Amino acid sequence: FGKPPFNVARDVVEGLKIWLVTVTDTRPGPVLTYGLGSGFTFAFLQLVASPSRRRRTHFMFALLLNPKRHGLAGLVDSLKAFLLKRVIDGAFVWGVTDGPAYSQSYGVPQEKFIFHHYHTTLDHVSYTVSDGGYLFAGGNAHRDYRTLIEAAAKVNYPLFIATTLPGIKELAAPYPHIEVRGVTHEEY
Repeated sequence: FGKPPFNVARDVVEGLKIWLVTVTDTRPGPVLTYGLGSGFTFAFLQLVASPSRRRRTHFMFALLLNPKRHGLAGLVDSLKAFLLKRVIDGAFVWGVTDGPAYSQSYGVPQEKFIFHHYHTTLDHVSYTVSDGGYLFAGGNAHRDYRTLIEAAAKVNYPLFIATTLPGIKELAAPYPHIEVRGVTHEEY
């Protein structure tokens, strides 16, 4: 279950399991799912079953949407937007600009998106804090590098950003103390 198309199969199975639990559990209260395929599968099953079954309030957390895409990926994006509009009551996003951006891109009411600060993902990683003479930031998913670069531009201290996101290198180009480049998993 680690690689496509197995990810899709896993998401469908997990979404079906969540839906079956909510069908048998009659206690009131919302259902909270990941903002991944399993959560969207659950939302789809709620939509299909809604004429005969009471729809449960559904919130998603850790929702990460892509910028508008074309082709098959764009079709999947459109289906997610449809479900967000019709049967998902709210979605927690980690970027303060994600809600307005998703709302504009997908035509989903902005009230559906709830900003929550991003949590640390290093809980189970062994690392040491040290002063290597620079600040470090890394990753490709929904990082606000523009704000980081604007802040670092005012500080004369080296900053290293490990990313391959398009446009970030250009944002940092005017500042010789800011380095942007992709790295291997080991370097990261």
